[in-house]
Amino acid sequence: MNQGLIILLIAPLLIAALWMVSRRRKQDSSQRTASASHLAEMVRSAEGANNGFFRSLELVQKNLEGLIARAENAEQRLRGLMLHPGIEKREQYTAAALLLAEGHDVERVSSMLGLPEAQVQLIRELQQVTGKEKRAGRAKKSEETL
Repeated sequence: MNQGLIILLIAPLLIAALWMVSRRRKQDSSQRTASASHLAEMVRSAEGANNGFFRSLELVQKNLEGLIARAENAEQRLRGLMLHPGIEKREQYTAAALLLAEGHDVERVSSMLGLPEAQVQLIRELQQVTGKEKRAGRAKKSEETL
């Protein structure tokens, strides 16, 4: 009877222990499922952020390439303008030289022809330098003839 009594006492404890173990397994499996789904959601979110980041990098690269192409184009146009001034610019410079030779002010010539004052001033300085050289050459020739 002792054995029967012991079994009767231990049986409810074993049943309670088995019930608690099975309950804990269910909780652990639901927690694993929840954490696995949470992990999967985080992975999807990270992939989405990654894809968005790389798409925006590609757009930035395309924009930069476009800017570089436009800058190179502008540089080529600027070189073309600097190396080969148009006929109208040559005419403006000639007119500026003639007006300055007639005695007009730099500011007035600049406003009349639409040229920057610095350029008109440069033309005046060139005229003065070439005038001095011409006078020096004439004086030298007159000395040689005497």
